[in-house]
Amino acid sequence: MALLDIATIYNASETDPIFLRFQAACLIAARDVRAESSGTLNHANRLAWALGMLTSDLGWVRARVYEHIRYAISSNGAFQTAGTEIIDGDIQFIVNSQIDLLAG
Repeated sequence: MALLDIATIYNASETDPIFLRFQAACLIAARDVRAESSGTLNHANRLAWALGMLTSDLGWVRARVYEHIRYAISSNGAFQTAGTEIIDGDIQFIVNSQIDLLAG
């Protein structure tokens, strides 16, 4: 598949279905972080991020996804190729690869 053009990537990254899927992936990642070993590198920050994701209202979670994941979404090659047809595994990979950046 060829890469999508910039306008298509932008428009696809702004759609509700995509952000709902990324929001769900963030919640899955947060659940997984809660279960990880305290010996995991950057665990304290990761855990704080996870607890914030899991204990906040969904409006806050959506704002965090929009603010912090948006760039990771649009710069990812799988998303640039698939757009709204991106598979769930790729979405989860994008989110999981950003947790340390999100957690500080």
